[in-house]
Amino acid sequence: MIKLNIKKSRATAVAALSSALVLAATPAMAAVASPYVTDFTGVTIDTTAAASNSDWRMTGPFDAMITAGDDPALRISNVVTSGSFGDQLFSPTLEVPATETGPAHTFTASFVLEPVELQPGLRVTVSPDNGQGGRGGFLAIEHTADGIDLVSQGSYFDEAGELQWDVKTVATGLDASEAHTVKLKLIKKPDTKKSTNNDVFSVHVDGKPVKNTTFEAYYDATGEETYQTDTLLFRLSGAAQPQLVDGDGMLIDDVTIATS
Repeated sequence: MIKLNIKKSRATAVAALSSALVLAATPAMAAVASPYVTDFTGVTIDTTAAASNSDWRMTGPFDAMITAGDDPALRISNVVTSGSFGDQLFSPTLEVPATETGPAHTFTASFVLEPVELQPGLRVTVSPDNGQGGRGGFLAIEHTADGIDLVSQGSYFDEAGELQWDVKTVATGLDASEAHTVKLKLIKKPDTKKSTNNDVFSVHVDGKPVKNTTFEAYYDATGEETYQTDTLLFRLSGAAQPQLVDGDGMLIDDVTIATS
């Protein structure tokens, strides 16, 4: 468990005003209705700076593409990585975001990891997001020598009021040669007198859900705004894996995202 010496603090008026100004300066773009469902037939990834919220979009130099043929899928690898957020791969944006106070409080997503050869070092993280790196949850999918591991991460305050990270194993050693359905669920709960960090992020693959906390405590500690959630982020970070070559990577298919 990673320990950060950050004391609990509420978002300041300055941070809130800055966030509001950024949102006001962002042009409105078309979004998609909930649920959004795709098997990637006819889908392309828009790599232009003016990509619409209704597109799959990625403006960074990452290894992600839609495969050709009768049964297309998203192929993605971490041969190139970055610490960035906004230029990574995002699904289309839903018209109604999940928030603590709006009409929708829950964001759900599912996708299928299609069979591939085991590729130790291959790693992709998936997060409910706001399209700018405002993650509500975190799931790492990684190929190891023993199979596929799935690990979630959340944040919380300990009894001393210091920020901690809660890392939970969802699955280990999954057979890469078989298909696996992954489901994510983020529930945003209104603040109460007892807790302002009560949101829940759960993941399950081929079985029962594993619950974890969200990044809500992190946002509280840093004074950042707790972001709305309306898209899915596929992020390539950490150490790049140059041993992966063209055609390597995960195959992700049958993506569904929704708010309710």
